[in-house]
Amino acid sequence: QSNEMLRTLFRWKKLKKPVQIILKHHEVEIIECDLSHEDVDMREELLSEIKINDRKNKFNLEEVPFRIYLCKLDNEKYEMIISNHHILYDGWSTGIILKEFFEVYNILIEGKTYKSPVKNKLKEFIRLLHKQDTKEKREFWKKYMEDLESSTIISRKAEINEKSSEVGNISFKMSDGLVRKVDNFIREKRITLASLLYSTWGILLQRYTNTDDVVFGITVSGRNLKLSGIENMVGLFINTLPLRVTSKGRTKIIDLLNHVNKTVQEIQEYENTSLVEIKEFCETNISKDLFNSLFVIENYPLNNILNDNNCDFSIKSYSITEETNYDLTVGIEVFNGIKITFTYNRDLFSDNDVLKINEHLENILKSIITYLDKNTDEIEMLTEEEKHQLLVEFNDTETDYPKDKTIHQLFEEQVEKIPSNTAVIYKGKSLTYKELNEKSNSLARILRDKGVKPDTIVGIMVERSFEMIIGMLGILKSGGLYLPIDLEYPEDRIKYMLEDCNVSILLIHSKDLHKVDFDKEIICLDDKTVYSKDVSNLENVSKSNDLVYIMYTSGSTGNPKGIMIENHSVINYTNFCKEYYLNNQKADFPLFTSISFDLTVTSIYTPLLSGSTIRIYSDSE
Repeated sequence: QSNEMLRTLFRWKKLKKPVQIILKHHEVEIIECDLSHEDVDMREELLSEIKINDRKNKFNLEEVPFRIYLCKLDNEKYEMIISNHHILYDGWSTGIILKEFFEVYNILIEGKTYKSPVKNKLKEFIRLLHKQDTKEKREFWKKYMEDLESSTIISRKAEINEKSSEVGNISFKMSDGLVRKVDNFIREKRITLASLLYSTWGILLQRYTNTDDVVFGITVSGRNLKLSGIENMVGLFINTLPLRVTSKGRTKIIDLLNHVNKTVQEIQEYENTSLVEIKEFCETNISKDLFNSLFVIENYPLNNILNDNNCDFSIKSYSITEETNYDLTVGIEVFNGIKITFTYNRDLFSDNDVLKINEHLENILKSIITYLDKNTDEIEMLTEEEKHQLLVEFNDTETDYPKDKTIHQLFEEQVEKIPSNTAVIYKGKSLTYKELNEKSNSLARILRDKGVKPDTIVGIMVERSFEMIIGMLGILKSGGLYLPIDLEYPEDRIKYMLEDCNVSILLIHSKDLHKVDFDKEIICLDDKTVYSKDVSNLENVSKSNDLVYIMYTSGSTGNPKGIMIENHSVINYTNFCKEYYLNNQKADFPLFTSISFDLTVTSIYTPLLSGSTIRIYSDSE
């Protein structure tokens, strides 16, 4: 009865705020199952069935969400199954409960009377939480999450809208040799094992998501408050916090490790901040989850408790099954070597995917402790088999495509072949290939008259529409390249991109003029005079190695960075798309992404260079 959370239930119906009710007394029902009369195989099958059914039997929080099965396997062999909802207590608490169980057992066996230890009440912990300085927490997390431009979502399969509940679970034991090297490394470099493993996972996420700035979840004990006896209290103290791993340019491995080590120490002071609060403090534009992977380092030596219980019975083995809301949870046990357990959503990861993730994780870890003086971008992740595939098999891709032409030349060839075919559909209206070509030719002449030539960057800041396609083609026909800008970008980002590219001409809709502070040439694409010029094809002044566009992505220094793409690269890619997606047939291509998203390139140029149709969808469709 000393552990309040084992006699706790919850109420929320018809209440403004949910309440937690601690019962004065609650007798836990122990469900006994005698399997000893069955043969060994049947015994194991029935035991497995009990566990599966127990996991399927969801808890009702209006009752105490805690139960115990005691399964007799033989005269002197039992298996105990303890199940609880995570709202009651954390993994640290599991150790406390089992430790006290052994203490009570020994005392009762000796015929003595057990006196329950007096523990602090959970309400004292809650009271201390409420006394924390919210302003200080807000300032810390706001600064920590500053400039985070996107969430870190990993998946080895295409993400689906409706996820099933099927969960996979695979464990790996790290070799003794690698564990010794890791132990020596952290002692010599004076960093924690947690910091080394966090850095390793962060680099893996950087590689998987192709970005220098990633964020993932880590768990903290939550027991750092100055509360007497908190280390022996049973409850849900554990908390999940975001950890960012950022590589700025050519970051040295040792610098990254030291930075992560320092960061982990800093966030401990604010570890009782919830993720909901952190997102609120940061005022982030990220509407979805910040991350979908959780990295958990077990920090309570359950194995030692089970083996050192001083009872007249022995624990042969134990296992723990936990479920989280994250698509991928990496659990690390570090008490007898290093054991890595992956718990994953089977809709997004196959068993083979997880095997590869584990191989990549170990390769990165080996590379870190072997080549400490190198930069993070030199870390080796791939296996020898994957390197052979990448360097030999996958590079055997020689194919013919029009290497010496430009995008607008190939588009004009389609216009000659199918002038009356539909090129674009939007809001029930359409443009033929001939109409699209003529409108973009008229715009191109205006741009040339204003000095646009090869390597001139023209900004285009429009929503998905006919004018977006016309504008992109018109810029290319004039000889220039375009800088796509999302209308939803913050004002500072738009200004930075325009200045960074030295843009002197901006294409926009008149209704969106208020969204940009630009004192140079502006052309409104909804102005009918833009399409009153000569509509014949212009003389081509571009070459296949001239740039098509500059796409800005999230940067490694706090500012976005531009990626420059040439004509021949887009043509090679669209040539692949024509064969892969269309099999050289014609089809409608949906366009539903922002002008500044690279998928838009596929949705526009693949159909236009193959004689197919672009079907534009607005945000409301």
